This record gives sequence, structure tokens and C-alpha cells, in this order.
Amino acid sequence: MTELSPLPSAIDVADLIRRGEVSARAVVTSCLARLAATQEALNAFVHIDADGALATADRVDAAIRCRIDLDQVECPALADRDA
Repeated sequence: MTELSPLPSAIDVADLIRRGEVSARAVVTSCLARLAATQEALNAFVHIDADGALATADRVDAAIRCRIDLDQVECPALADRDA
């Protein structure tokens, strides 16, 4: 698997996931770790649905393994940002 740089673009990450170079679960796990490390200082989100994010990542990974078009995978909002 490809190691993610600290701040790759969303497009680059999506391409890595589609090519199977990194799993969606690994990306989400990395993002959740970063959120956990910075949320107290930044207080950027009022709600983070970690379980929902991981479940969605697992659906994406399963779709890729089954060669299902990712446009058919439901991906709900997983965090609410405090405006």
C-alpha cells in the first residue's frame, strides 16, 4: 500500500483508492487520527461520525473489490462543521 503524505489532495486520494494503492478504510483511519489529534485545539466540528465514516469506507472498499462503479455507493455526510 502507498503511504499517504500529510496533506494529499482529495483527487489524489480518490485516485489512489480507485487504483487499490490505499484502502478507503486506511484513509479514513488516518483522517480520524488527525481529527482526534487536532479537534480539541481547533474545535472545527460539532459532530464526527467515526463509525459511519468507517462503515462508508468499508462499502467503498467492497465496491472496488467487486468492480462496482463508485457513483452507485451511497456516501452520507460524516461530520458537521461548526460555522
